[in-house]
Amino acid sequence: MASRVLVRLFLTDSGSLTAADLVGQLRVSPASVSKAVGYLEELDVVRRERDPRRRRERYVVDDDVWLRAWTRDTRSTANWADTARRGVAVVGADTPAGVRLDRMGDFFATLSADMASGPAGVEDALTLLAALMHAGAPADAGRLAAGLGWPAERVTEALRHAEPQRLTPAQRAALTR
Repeated sequence: MASRVLVRLFLTDSGSLTAADLVGQLRVSPASVSKAVGYLEELDVVRRERDPRRRRERYVVDDDVWLRAWTRDTRSTANWADTARRGVAVVGADTPAGVRLDRMGDFFATLSADMASGPAGVEDALTLLAALMHAGAPADAGRLAAGLGWPAERVTEALRHAEPQRLTPAQRAALTR
């Protein structure tokens, strides 16, 4: 139901509808709409706005909804990393649970850093990987910057997204044999 409400809001030119509009267009109960809108509000993708002309609430989807959702998810992912790392301190880094929590913390920290840099950072890292594969040999940051026509800082940031910490110790060992 939440998906149907969100899609209906996106398909309107105004990006907003009342509960009555949604009930009529979706042919569902007011309770279904209310529950769906509540869920979408929790995700920060829909907001309520008072319609002074009709004295009703309108449900609105903003043009920057995806940026807000991305930002919210980035904070949540960073919290997962922090919580896992605190768990390592509680159970001990040398225990099986501590090792699992440490890997989880690393995963979510990397994911959070990638999300914080936005899709462009990941895209640049993929472009850099393609350039390295095309070159067929190791290349330093200066050569990569010149070949791609990028400033050196952009190459450095893209390289940061491709750090060896993305690999598990077993993967690093297998690749260096």
